[in-house]
Amino acid sequence: MQYELDESDRQAIVLAIARLSVERPGWNDYLGTIAEKLNGSELFATFRRYKEELPRPDIPPPLVATAQVENQPAEQTERHAIET
Repeated sequence: MQYELDESDRQAIVLAIARLSVERPGWNDYLGTIAEKLNGSELFATFRRYKEELPRPDIPPPLVATAQVENQPAEQTERHAIET
């Protein structure tokens, strides 16, 4: 099976798999072989190196919903975490 990709599409795919390989290190070898098939091994390594050097933002705390029961003071309001 063959596909035609223009250069910008090829680079976007290599960038995406390089980012994924940093976020999921166990996939690095497999994703590296895909980059090879796209003639993007050097680009893959460059993108990985760049991505690894970027600071990782702190994960924000989960959203919290408040449910207030009728006639209950605000201090006794229940808080429930919402998964996003």
